[in-house]
Amino acid sequence: MSELIINELLNTLPFFILGYLPMKDHLRYSLRRSAVILLIGEFVYLCLFALLINAGFPSVWVQYMAAPVFIAMMLFLIFADKGIIIFHFIFTLDYLLVIRASTFLICQNITGFDFYSWRAGVLSLLLTLATVFVMSRFSGTILKDLMAVQIPEYWKTAWLLPFAATTMILLLTGTIRSGSVNSLALLSRILLLICMFLISHLMIMFIRNIQEQIISDE
Repeated sequence: MSELIINELLNTLPFFILGYLPMKDHLRYSLRRSAVILLIGEFVYLCLFALLINAGFPSVWVQYMAAPVFIAMMLFLIFADKGIIIFHFIFTLDYLLVIRASTFLICQNITGFDFYSWRAGVLSLLLTLATVFVMSRFSGTILKDLMAVQIPEYWKTAWLLPFAATTMILLLTGTIRSGSVNSLALLSRILLLICMFLISHLMIMFIRNIQEQIISDE
């Protein structure tokens, strides 16, 4: 039980790194207060995780509980359009899906670590840290362009496309959590992340066109 909780802790920490680093200038509270709230939220989540596992629920399904808990924390801590926050959450989730699939593939074919061991959790964290600088800068640039123009009506539905794509990939590749990992599962998640890049680019082009129209109308 304790090793499973440590594994979950190490696998959820990357979300806080990539999810909040690009948004550090849009926090509702000070960085220190936000960090304390995040620590409390993580502690509450891990307690719920442990209780449900102890009650006999499969860890594969209990881990999905992290999604609504973490999106609620994001909406509470970040001051921005809700649609943009949800889009950023999905983008972060897609990136971590690639990290998780890479971890599983390495564990299965190279290290032989159990997927739910603390060693696999450390590997997942190291893979994140190795790429977080590039990803956070890229994500920060995207968010800056997306927030350049406030379009509440647009963001009410704009997040649905990446949400649908992510849900589809999760349904198709969710079996990796049971131990059946192959290169196609990793490839599909990488393609999903590339798809998110393309969607972001199209959104930025759309927003820039709106900016140009506003300037020309003035």
